[in-house]
Amino acid sequence: MDRTVGEIANSSKPVSAGMDEFSRALAPIAEVAGQLSDAANNYGQ
Repeated sequence: MDRTVGEIANSSKPVSAGMDEFSRALAPIAEVAGQLSDAANNYGQ
């Protein structure tokens, strides 16, 4: 994970823009992960 962040930050000249892009890319993944986590919690109860 840290390596990927570093690679993205290094590959884009403005680091903040790279991090914004990275955050946008991760948002749907985080949303799906949250849904899976909720589903797992509901299943476990």
